[in-house]
Amino acid sequence: MRLRKMLMTMALGVLSAGTWAGNMATPLKFSPQGKFKIVQFTDLHLSDKESEKNGDNSDQARIQRAAKEKIALLRDIVAILDVEKPNLVIFTGDLVLTPKDFSQHWKDIIKPLSDRNIPWAAVMGNHDKECTRKTNREIITFLEKLPGSLTRRGPENIGGGGNYVLIIKSSNSDQTAFALFCMDSGGYADKKLCGGYAWFPDSSIAWFRQQVELLTKKNNGKAIPSMAFFHIPFPEFDTAAKTGKVIGTKKENVCCPKVNSGMFVAMLETKSVIGAFVGHDHSNDYLTSLYGICLGYGRKTGDFHYRDLPSGGARVIELNENSRSFSTWIRTAELKQEHFAKVPDAFQTKK
Repeated sequence: MRLRKMLMTMALGVLSAGTWAGNMATPLKFSPQGKFKIVQFTDLHLSDKESEKNGDNSDQARIQRAAKEKIALLRDIVAILDVEKPNLVIFTGDLVLTPKDFSQHWKDIIKPLSDRNIPWAAVMGNHDKECTRKTNREIITFLEKLPGSLTRRGPENIGGGGNYVLIIKSSNSDQTAFALFCMDSGGYADKKLCGGYAWFPDSSIAWFRQQVELLTKKNNGKAIPSMAFFHIPFPEFDTAAKTGKVIGTKKENVCCPKVNSGMFVAMLETKSVIGAFVGHDHSNDYLTSLYGICLGYGRKTGDFHYRDLPSGGARVIELNENSRSFSTWIRTAELKQEHFAKVPDAFQTKK
């Protein structure tokens, strides 16, 4: 226990001193240069005990490993933020996975963002509820109150918690220029039906369509370009990887629902979404594309749990104002840039 406290003191020292501020009211906005940068952290799997590995698997050894890995995780987050200087951070699920010290773990994670006045948002994964003994809505309710949080519970009639839209305004006006759909992709499917991972229910798909329609009406009938962030990939991630170009690393089968409930079709038909980004599969960090929609994974952040990749890190996405295009890359824990791509150019066939 003494070693654990010492390690945690070291971790907090890495983050630099700063006072907790209230939630930020500054709206998300494109820069005067027409850019907006997002850093996606995913699958932190932060816990009080590391999973069993070769060697000593006593409780004390697993607790000590977890404390060390938390220090490394926080250092990675700090280093990536200082290199990329994003306008927004989005966490895409499987984040703090323990009921013990739950609130303190979250405060430690977002302190580097608060110190740098970086707003952030989060969606839930399949393990957040499973491992914390809290519902997704309870977790989101707590996250809503943390400094810099743009996270919201969303409508009560949609499964889970954390279905909401973030608006990015134009660089030179208060007009909506881009939308970010943050969605709860659920946990596990009913075993009496087919088992496996959950799919987006009809209520979530109807909500998504309704939000796009409202944004389109406010924009004189023209669809606002948008992106979607959630945890579990839908089956089209697998289809696209098998039939199209892949940029990045694919070392794991796509762990998607066994059935297709139609969220990708909704994205295609509403003509708004230009990219959808997920986590969940720790050994995938690739981009692919299907019918003009970029489908991408984040890079698993930190060393908690498995990762068949040489380094942790984050995905970076830089949006272009007044354009259905963006640049994206992986920033590794060693701060190397990997898998840079300009979308949609990277997936267009040369004639």
